[in-house]
Amino acid sequence: MIIHHVTHVLTAVALASALFDPKLARKTGKHTTDDLIAPPPPNYDNHYKQQMETLTRQVMLQQFYAEQRVRTEGQSGIKVLRQRKGGTKNYFTESHTGGSAAAIHDHSNNVRTVGMGEFTAVMNGVEFKTRHNDYRLFMPHRTSKEFHATEPIPFPDVPPEVAAKATVDEQIVEMREWFQAWREQDKSVRDYAKHFKPLLCYLEGAWTKTDKKVDEPFSSDRHFVDAKTWQELHDKVGFTAYSGSKSIKENLSFLPTKIMNIVNDSIPEFAQWNYRVLCHPLKNDLPTNWLRVVEDLSSRMMQQKDIYRHLHSRAARFQLNSKDDSKFLDRPVGRALLDKLMEEIPGKDNYQGNLEDEGLDAAVKNEDLTTKDVSKYHRWYKTESRDAMGTSNIHRGYNDDYMFAAMTTQPNVAGMTVKKCKKIKQKVRPFRKTVCDSLTQKWTYAIPLEIIYLTPLSSWNPYKLKYHGDSTWKSPSKAGGRNGRCEAKKEFNGTASKIYYNTPHEFYTGRNVDRTSADTVRNAACVLDQDGVQRKVRASGVHVFLPTISGVGVLRQRYPIFPVHGEGSSVWKELNALRDVVMDMSNQQSMLWNYNTVGMKRSTNETEMKMSASSSSKTTEHTHLVSLTTDQMSQCRGGRTITVTTSLANGHQHDLEIKYNSKQDKFFYKKCDNRRRCWDGHNPVIDVLL
Repeated sequence: MIIHHVTHVLTAVALASALFDPKLARKTGKHTTDDLIAPPPPNYDNHYKQQMETLTRQVMLQQFYAEQRVRTEGQSGIKVLRQRKGGTKNYFTESHTGGSAAAIHDHSNNVRTVGMGEFTAVMNGVEFKTRHNDYRLFMPHRTSKEFHATEPIPFPDVPPEVAAKATVDEQIVEMREWFQAWREQDKSVRDYAKHFKPLLCYLEGAWTKTDKKVDEPFSSDRHFVDAKTWQELHDKVGFTAYSGSKSIKENLSFLPTKIMNIVNDSIPEFAQWNYRVLCHPLKNDLPTNWLRVVEDLSSRMMQQKDIYRHLHSRAARFQLNSKDDSKFLDRPVGRALLDKLMEEIPGKDNYQGNLEDEGLDAAVKNEDLTTKDVSKYHRWYKTESRDAMGTSNIHRGYNDDYMFAAMTTQPNVAGMTVKKCKKIKQKVRPFRKTVCDSLTQKWTYAIPLEIIYLTPLSSWNPYKLKYHGDSTWKSPSKAGGRNGRCEAKKEFNGTASKIYYNTPHEFYTGRNVDRTSADTVRNAACVLDQDGVQRKVRASGVHVFLPTISGVGVLRQRYPIFPVHGEGSSVWKELNALRDVVMDMSNQQSMLWNYNTVGMKRSTNETEMKMSASSSSKTTEHTHLVSLTTDQMSQCRGGRTITVTTSLANGHQHDLEIKYNSKQDKFFYKKCDNRRRCWDGHNPVIDVLL
């Protein structure tokens, strides 16, 4: 839409210019008369440039207005999937989930391909539609800062205890023990964390400098942007939107263009939105019980599934606990476990990046006020000085819970420049003068998509089947019309990137789980080993659910954790609150209107505390509440220092380091906002509310 506005504006400028210039009018074929055409203004060139700049800036403001509307209508996240169903209720059609969350599916016959279809997403106010994604297991490059340099994610090693077994049957038995330990999260049985590696896969978006040629943003074995130029892509996407049709191969994506800057006060500089999907190997183990299913009631109603069946379906979406624990507690938090994980992920400068943000009027810091590396994806930061509301903990974005951002130095990324002024002291009159400078920054954005657990099956090849690398129609594994059937001369002759079957068939006892029409994996294939012996094997790539393992059961390998755009809206927040009250009345009775009249009480496992009244003349008198969980209370009474954030009061909060004095049987804070005393004069002693 913005592109059409630009076209209309430029046309209007040309026509307006014709009124000033008879020669230009003759070139455009327009008839003119002396009384119609005004004489050129005294400084025509400057006048033309001013008009061009004014109109271009208006187009930029319209784009900015559109983004601002989207920013306040929700948060960064997935918005909607392509509709595949209909019905008598609106929840019978897809939202951010349907038959599967984010249209995930199974291409586990591929060595590195992760099945994920099309979706529409919003990132920092930019709405766009992806092509069919089917991304590969690649990560930002660990040693190169080159733009979009990536490398394959290393697969976990096979446990030595498995490889040491003499026969394949013995290896199968031992491998099942490792999967059982992973299922139970029991490292005492087998130290599974060395061989079951969690990945955090994410969606990254950026405004990039335009070129006529389409830049394929990320690698896929199966899909690509079906256009040679951006204009061709815009035309094709516009036609499908106009006609309501689609690309059968799902290789079209809607990626908006906008005017980013004005060069020399007259030339518009365009930027092209682009995205990619990558994965990052997490530094530490992520226990599966730190994830819980999110209630997507519309999806359950669509498929008439209870919460247990929904949990074990592809439609399920998950949420990370806010802390490093399996015990979930719903309460307001600041920095959470997700922040810790996302801050491992680099922006466009890759893992070599290390950048500081001086900010518009305050430098960006870590919680301990050390300099923050903003080349990694983050949403929370701290400043040394407080804002107008009295807080120094800042969240990126105005009201976008999933606004993860990273700074970059890449020339391909479009940046913005702003004038930055400050007053400095001097010894002569005037004693304070204003000094201005320009601040130029480039930012990219990301949201989490899913947690994938890589297993030893990616590397396990007990039959020592030969791997022929990237697949083609004339791959050696397919030569001679071989199709993988368990018949003479029909077996695959070794494996390849799209024929990645290495796992012995006997390792599983069940068929593929929750299969859909988008899946390309077969239940089993036959492959010749290097001695020409036929081996029946199963796919070894990434599954949504692994088939049933004898004595272990069905295990999930992919956990979607993406945010939903609509959940950031005021309406959705109200609906979620209402749903929690209705679905869990026994614990939410205090929310009912007749709570006081019937004398109901709300059960809780939190201990509430209250700070003393403030004593500073810098603010009006107030106090803050502090909540400690049962675990935190136990740790505190055991001698540990607990860090918590107080409730909001008088427009600000405090970060407290709380300790327990067993002799006095009292709680007190050691530090308040990294100081010995709170700036507004709260006494260190904190009272427990009975």
